[in-house]
Amino acid sequence: DSNVAYVNYNEVLTQNNPLMKNAEQQFNEYQAQLKKEYEPKLANADDQTKAQLQQEMAAKLQQKQVQLMSAVQKQVADAAKSVANLKGIDIVVSQDAVLYGGQDITKQVITKMDKEAGKSAQASQNSGSASGN
Repeated sequence: DSNVAYVNYNEVLTQNNPLMKNAEQQFNEYQAQLKKEYEPKLANADDQTKAQLQQEMAAKLQQKQVQLMSAVQKQVADAAKSVANLKGIDIVVSQDAVLYGGQDITKQVITKMDKEAGKSAQASQNSGSASGN
């Protein structure tokens, strides 16, 4: 048995991943909110001010995207760590870094993330009367 495992990040992030869908939804909502906020300012602005406002919007959108993706990447890392601990694996790397060998734990990481997403969805539904979360 190998003490090194790898995860295919692309597969984890594209398997209809609820975390990615949630991040995408949050991003789209933020984008719509920004658009509403900036449209009145843009309507009456001269060209120079419009360019400045559009740059400002783009920077805010990029910052939001980085924030959302960092959260998703942390959840992938947490799931990989959890799977690795269960399997007695010391090192987990991205599949891109593997030339030969290692154990593929991608499917287990996806399963773990799906379970966690299910738990957090259930917890948010039950949080109406729950406390301490």
